[in-house]
Amino acid sequence: MGKGKVLFAVDAGNTTIALGLFRGKTLVSDKIFTGTKNLRDDILRFLKPKVCISELGAVIVSSVVPWINASLRSALCRITGVVPHFLKPLELGMPILCDKPEEVGIDRLLNALAAYHRFKKGAIVVDFGTATTFDIVSPEGEYLGGAIAPGVGISSEALWKRCSRLYPVSFSIPCKAVGKNTSDAMRSGILLGHASMVEGMISRFMKEIRFSPVLVGTGGFASLLRRATGIFDMIDTHLTLKGVKIVYDVMSGKEKG
Repeated sequence: MGKGKVLFAVDAGNTTIALGLFRGKTLVSDKIFTGTKNLRDDILRFLKPKVCISELGAVIVSSVVPWINASLRSALCRITGVVPHFLKPLELGMPILCDKPEEVGIDRLLNALAAYHRFKKGAIVVDFGTATTFDIVSPEGEYLGGAIAPGVGISSEALWKRCSRLYPVSFSIPCKAVGKNTSDAMRSGILLGHASMVEGMISRFMKEIRFSPVLVGTGGFASLLRRATGIFDMIDTHLTLKGVKIVYDVMSGKEKG
């Protein structure tokens, strides 16, 4: 790791790329953008007004999109002069109690790690992204597994693309579950239906685990879905970036454990 004081954290997902700058333990700036067409320019525009390149101590990347890793690595290296470190599941220091630990998405593990680090108890994290993922961490800090479901956006897209008389609708929580027109009926099914799926899955998890977890929501649709369900104890849309920071602190010796 470098000697600079600022951590540049990158979370590359299937739909968006999130960037974050940490000074000490504080996330001082963040940005989310879609697509990789202007990757180098987008990163440069984010960094230039906020930090001197010489201040960067490390560039740490969480990526679940293998095909962009080479271009992302090249862009980050050229812009910052720092060789970025791409995190791998088995280097997080978290016991992964799954059949194939190396196959678990790095973002899912970072979410679980960050939730455990925040509460020091068992948790269920729901990440509302391209997919809606459920991740469970035990009171001992072990990753137990979870579930993966289609996300709000791709579910909606599949609905109107495959049904000839349907069309795209804006995402707003309907007042009632019983829709009186096509748009509200679609919103009810897409959003209230998704919220009910989440509630139902958490209910199933609770029957299988032997502890009372903290329920944490994150991801691009988390703030919207929070208005459709009161199940969450906390919403933190920066959870994955905070997980990157936690791992960086451990790897650089700033934190034990």
